[in-house]
Amino acid sequence: MPVGKVVISAGFRLLVVGVPIGVVTYVNRGDDGGGGGKDASLNSHQKAVQAICQTTTDQGSCSKTLDPVKSDDPSKLIKAFLLATKDAITKSSNFTATTEGGMGKNMNATTKAVLDYCKRVLTYALEDLETIVEEMGADLQQSGSKLDQLKQWLTGVFNCQTDCLDDIEEVEFRKIMGEGISNSKVLTSNAIDIFHSVVTAMTQMGVKVDDMKNVMGGLGAPARRLLGDIDQNGLPKWLSGKDRKLMAKAG
Repeated sequence: MPVGKVVISAGFRLLVVGVPIGVVTYVNRGDDGGGGGKDASLNSHQKAVQAICQTTTDQGSCSKTLDPVKSDDPSKLIKAFLLATKDAITKSSNFTATTEGGMGKNMNATTKAVLDYCKRVLTYALEDLETIVEEMGADLQQSGSKLDQLKQWLTGVFNCQTDCLDDIEEVEFRKIMGEGISNSKVLTSNAIDIFHSVVTAMTQMGVKVDDMKNVMGGLGAPARRLLGDIDQNGLPKWLSGKDRKLMAKAG
């Protein structure tokens, strides 16, 4: 089969992912059934991980996160990365609660207020990340025109964690908290890089995000549909944690 046809037949799924398309289609094209077996599968996995992680700020952390995921499917790898990020933010939230409990009566009013705030924004971050995972679905192909919105949500998740640290005035306490939530910040930052590269690659390929709305199964424009998805607090579920906080302060 000609190379051009191989790339086309690689499927819409790889086109949506963008960055790994060349690597994965090349691996698929090179597998002529010569018995590569397990080694060939491992090789394609490594190449897919490398293709995804090369766009991230912390490539070592990215590779470490995806190495255990035995798949060369970019959609599954990116979904696994988001789930790992969610787990890291959960641990950061638990760390904040443990820190508060460990300080006991030694905690002054200011420190308590900061810790309460950190717990709130980490809760917002988790809610936003859960929405991202749900909206993404099992395959990036089903995300279509949501990709840029997902990247914006991830930015909100990162801002939640940054806001927590920015409000800590005591240097030593900020250091303790910074170390406690550092892993979730790194993973979130990497996730933003990955989604940014996906959207950028689609643009460079001439695939407009708005042109992908047909894969939404007739659900209509995501912005309109999501605006109608209101939570129990009367706020849109897509609203980032930072925006929630600003609205709360505004009364």
